[in-house]
Amino acid sequence: MRFPDDVIERLLRSSWWSYDLIPLMTRGLISNWDDPLRTLAEIQSLVDAGSVHTLPTARYRITALDGTLSFDAIGNDVPLQSEAAPGVPSDRNP
Repeated sequence: MRFPDDVIERLLRSSWWSYDLIPLMTRGLISNWDDPLRTLAEIQSLVDAGSVHTLPTARYRITALDGTLSFDAIGNDVPLQSEAAPGVPSDRNP
């Protein structure tokens, strides 16, 4: 395993991927990931200071028609409706 279990747990709990880290990395405010616990502490410090923001989320409606998939962006205010995908049992669809 690349990291010990406790480090993996902290990485997952942090949701680091949901933050816009590129500007902070280019300005040298976040070190590299050679020491993930130090990097997580740096990220948390920047989050607490309001210096980092979450990335906007995007949602898409995926439709299959005649073997063609279409992807339509939808707003976060549109409720999701689950429909069974062709050939997939309804209990396997969210």
